[in-house]
Amino acid sequence: MIDATPRSPSMKVDIIIEESSPTAKANKPIAFLTCEGAAKEEIDMTKGMAEKARLLGADAIVILNANLGSDFQMGHGGSRAVFRAKAIVYQ
Repeated sequence: MIDATPRSPSMKVDIIIEESSPTAKANKPIAFLTCEGAAKEEIDMTKGMAEKARLLGADAIVILNANLGSDFQMGHGGSRAVFRAKAIVYQ
């Protein structure tokens, strides 16, 4: 947790794939989130991190590079991956 300011849960959380997106709003990070799962579970892991961020009162999560096994292919195989995201609030 970067910012322990109490916040009410959010109604929705945006999922931002690239922090440098031209539609990105000014923001402040409040937490870093990680979730480990099978590489093919990327969607479920992303949903789980978004739900955790929502409960923290975040406006969005920014997906960070996953720590993937050397034999990883997106959405294939049984490799394990650590999915990471930054929970943010808009300013």
